[in-house]
Amino acid sequence: MRTTLDELEAFIGELCDTAEESAQGISLSANSTDLQESLKYERQKRVKASLDHYPKHKNLRIGGANEVWTAVVFADLRNSSNRAIEVGARHTFITMHCLIGGLAYLIQEEEGCVANFRGDGLFGLFGLDEDGENPDDMDAGQVTKRAALCGIGMLEMVQTVVNPTLNKRKIKGDLRIGVGVDTGRVVITRIGLPNTNELTAYGPPVNKAAKLCSGNHSVHVSERVEDTYPVGKEGKMKFTEKKIKCRNDEVIRGFRLDYPSDFTVLERSTLPRKNVVLK
Repeated sequence: MRTTLDELEAFIGELCDTAEESAQGISLSANSTDLQESLKYERQKRVKASLDHYPKHKNLRIGGANEVWTAVVFADLRNSSNRAIEVGARHTFITMHCLIGGLAYLIQEEEGCVANFRGDGLFGLFGLDEDGENPDDMDAGQVTKRAALCGIGMLEMVQTVVNPTLNKRKIKGDLRIGVGVDTGRVVITRIGLPNTNELTAYGPPVNKAAKLCSGNHSVHVSERVEDTYPVGKEGKMKFTEKKIKCRNDEVIRGFRLDYPSDFTVLERSTLPRKNVVLK
């Protein structure tokens, strides 16, 4: 992966510092509906401002649509509601800025784009160029591999960067996420009103990836990912078929992405640390 632990530590540390400053006046109860909506809006606004080179789809009007092939990565936080009640509003505010901002940054740096923020997670798309189209020379296998490795990187980032960053600030660093990956054709559209709208994507791969992300500190992928992922003699990935229980108790077929315990996708940089600044 292109992203290093040094870059993530710098970026997430900056996110955490900024969130701590903004959270000084927060004293409402963690289960306040108004507060939760406010936190959601603020973290989405801040993260969106930090992403500056993913497809803008400037020519896509409200109600318009663009169909493309993509690899979808869906990530979601486990036990978020109970944790919010336990740690309180201020710590939830800071936690979500660190987590969601870090996940979004990782997707961006690995040549994906954030499609939307959903609850306590997000989903990203891989395989699109700056115009939001599939490049003529796109290799579906390599795009699939990049998306799956990004999912592993998300797990590593939470355990080695986000949780330690929170612990240093005396915030409970116990986060665990689930990641789901699927591939296929989706429709990208602009939805809303002329003065308030956003880009999002719809299609079976989005729905499937959302269901697959129900694991706990694991990456689950679809049959299409297992079929498309490149095969090599020195490959370290193993796809373990399993029945995956979704949130609504639906059970679907998928694969757990397994790899050696000493395998990592995020490494320390051998170069001077990149100066990562929030924009």
